[in-house]
Amino acid sequence: MATGLKLLSRDSFTTVTSVSLDNVFSSSYKQYKIVTDVDSGNNENVLFRLRASGTDNSSGNYRRTYLVGTSTSVVGANESSQTVWSGFGRAESGVRQCNITEVLNPFQSTNTTAYSFFVPSASGNLEVISVAYDITVSTSYDGFTIAPGFSASTFSGTVQVYGYVI
Repeated sequence: MATGLKLLSRDSFTTVTSVSLDNVFSSSYKQYKIVTDVDSGNNENVLFRLRASGTDNSSGNYRRTYLVGTSTSVVGANESSQTVWSGFGRAESGVRQCNITEVLNPFQSTNTTAYSFFVPSASGNLEVISVAYDITVSTSYDGFTIAPGFSASTFSGTVQVYGYVI
């Protein structure tokens, strides 16, 4: 088998409050690339939850560290005991935002980690955002849910999941 990326899932959605993808993580791959391209009526972070057997893990065991760079500053923070991975891209009003995330070991019964990179450009301001994620439990996950922020807003776009063939 050739090395590279194998497309496992490509889904489009319009005006929904969340998107859940089940059975995209398996024992066939250890590393995945998730590409989202979304927009929303509100400017908010896209949220991400891991899933097992069709149920979201909404426990407070998500952590993240992020850096935001602009033309004049760099800021960052750590967050722990969260119920989601926040900042999994942005859903901006009228602006399509592409996010690329690498996820390692979601199906293996070990700690899942991820790294996300995106460049939002709302309001004419260009930023570079880099986020590292992990989860503090060793659970086997087979899918995930993404949603637009903490409000009851909707979003539209596409999500693609690739497995690394090594």
